[in-house]
Amino acid sequence: MMKALVSREGKAVITQLPRPTITSDDEILLQVILAGICRTDLLVADGTISCYKESSGCQESAFGHEFCGRVVAAGHSVTHFYPGQRVAVNPVLACGQCSDCQSGNGYLCSNSGLLGINAPGAFAEYIKVSASQCYRVAESISDHLVAYAEPVAAMLSTLNCGIKPQQHIGILGSDRIARLCQFILSTEGLDVITINKEQPVDVLPVDVLIVTSFIRECLPVNLVKPGGMIIIKSRSPFSSTVCYSDIVQRRLILLGVNYAPFTTALKFIEAYQQSLMPFIGSSYPLDRFAGAFKADSAQKIFLVPCVG
Repeated sequence: MMKALVSREGKAVITQLPRPTITSDDEILLQVILAGICRTDLLVADGTISCYKESSGCQESAFGHEFCGRVVAAGHSVTHFYPGQRVAVNPVLACGQCSDCQSGNGYLCSNSGLLGINAPGAFAEYIKVSASQCYRVAESISDHLVAYAEPVAAMLSTLNCGIKPQQHIGILGSDRIARLCQFILSTEGLDVITINKEQPVDVLPVDVLIVTSFIRECLPVNLVKPGGMIIIKSRSPFSSTVCYSDIVQRRLILLGVNYAPFTTALKFIEAYQQSLMPFIGSSYPLDRFAGAFKADSAQKIFLVPCVG
């Protein structure tokens, strides 16, 4: 058995679950070293987003999808990972069947799921994943930054939107993920501001608006110049309103982005380790998840499932 954090009737609860076992030749069993907490996890915890349930046997499973793991065992066909090795894990569950997956671009899969939502997650002592989701990492990269690879991969996707250096870019939001997006864009020399309710009028509208926040009302098209672009980089579970007449009249482009390749994220982390450390916050034992969930979200907070 293993200790795990599950969502039960709208509350996060520590419980005991069966330790996963390898049942396929391409699987890897990992001990979870660190697991980051994100907004999605908090919505799974309170029942806003449904969590994966086993179809038979144990009905509950852990949630959480940003983590660093250590290989415990591997299936017979796995030859490039070995016990004791530390790995980063891409939590995206690509379908393997669509044209993007077939062309080697599974990170673009439009039918993908996510560990912790569509399969057992990382807020547990152990997790079983496909070897194709695992990546070897440089020894120089800390456990915390390895576990931070998923948010970096998510925000790096904004660099593939055709943004030009002369354009004025605004990021809607002022939280940690908005600041990460701003930092990543700044490494390419792009002019970026964060936008909130107190934003001076003279900096608006912008050429490009990147939405990293959960929007519960109307998409703020008035913040973008006519002919501009709105980039949606938020997995908001809430419905928001889009006024098509405003989009048409202002000739706006709406573009949704998902992930950059995980290898790109790991190379970025290795290159900017010191600059990314201010985004890294405290770590809590799994048993103290309640305090971790309430901790200051200005930095990434982590759970430590395996202590000692």
